[in-house]
Amino acid sequence: MKKWIAAGTAMMLAIPAMAFASESSEMPKQEFSNEESAGKKDRQQLKKRADEIVKEYAPEKQEEFKEAAEENKRLTKQLRSGQEEQLNRKERLQAKVKDWKTQGLSDQEIKEKVSAFKEKRKANRSSRKESAEDLRTAIKNKDEALIKKLLDEKLKSMQDRNEKLEKRLAEKVK
Repeated sequence: MKKWIAAGTAMMLAIPAMAFASESSEMPKQEFSNEESAGKKDRQQLKKRADEIVKEYAPEKQEEFKEAAEENKRLTKQLRSGQEEQLNRKERLQAKVKDWKTQGLSDQEIKEKVSAFKEKRKANRSSRKESAEDLRTAIKNKDEALIKKLLDEKLKSMQDRNEKLEKRLAEKVK
């Protein structure tokens, strides 16, 4: 009897799977206009949520956050203005390697620079992820002092990034 129950269960699971397998395996592609891409919508939602958090927990810093975000947008736009098209990460790294080769660096030095570049990017990503998780936890626990501290750190980080972008822009102009 138990054999038949097991066989019946297996058939109930296998038949729908076989039916789906016979259909086209392509997922329908979601269409987005050039103006409203999925990534842009996600960024807008994240920005809106960040604005709400700042407004709720650090209203006195709201203007500073807004200024830092606008400054970042302006600097980024200026840096990219000379580029015909935005290069993806892999293309940017290849361009850096090409520049290093023209500078006369050995293959070993280039490998070390690439490795350092990747580690730095990985550390930055990890740091941002950890900071965001800390903020989520603080909000969940309603720890206003920690939330304000984390928001201050985020503002400082944004301002530091803007300074770095300004330096890069100054180097580009030279």
